[in-house]
Amino acid sequence: MSHRIAELIDRGNRAASAKARNKAEAEATELVLRLWAHRSNWPKGWPPQSAVKVLAALDPQPYGAKGPPSGSPWLDSLYRLDDLQTRERQLWIDFGLLDLGLEAEQRALRDDSADLRDDEREVLERLIGQRDRAAREHFDSTVPATPKARAEVSRRKLADLGLELRQLIAEASGSGQRVRRPPSAIRRRPKESARAR
Repeated sequence: MSHRIAELIDRGNRAASAKARNKAEAEATELVLRLWAHRSNWPKGWPPQSAVKVLAALDPQPYGAKGPPSGSPWLDSLYRLDDLQTRERQLWIDFGLLDLGLEAEQRALRDDSADLRDDEREVLERLIGQRDRAAREHFDSTVPATPKARAEVSRRKLADLGLELRQLIAEASGSGQRVRRPPSAIRRRPKESARAR
């Protein structure tokens, strides 16, 4: 119907005479009115309630909170998936920052002769602050010197998130089974602060 309306509008725009233009405009107007009448006569309003629920679940707004049920456990779990992905991305960032020494950046901040502009100083302070926050959060401020020790903690934390993801999939797929940590993961899980140092 929309293609026909577009055709009639185009025909009216291209019409050689006023009579042909008026006829095309009248047909387009009639068709638009019929379309609106059809839309407003939808049995339970427009858009259909089921479509509203699905669209609300797919809304690109942050999935920070559980919304009204959409009728799909997959869509209703998007806020939890978004949280898991945000936490995983933050872990990648944190462990990447912990790989950086940043000694030169710290020296530049301490050295008054470094002649840093305010925006440069702000960037360095922010970078070092983020790295220090990651160290406090994951290692009680004492970051292991070896990449291997840091990697062990990162693998464990990412595996924990993987377990949460598998649980979310089980719930969304309706299996209802509780996902358990594999026995090998339980035995090898070190105490973070003791193992990290």
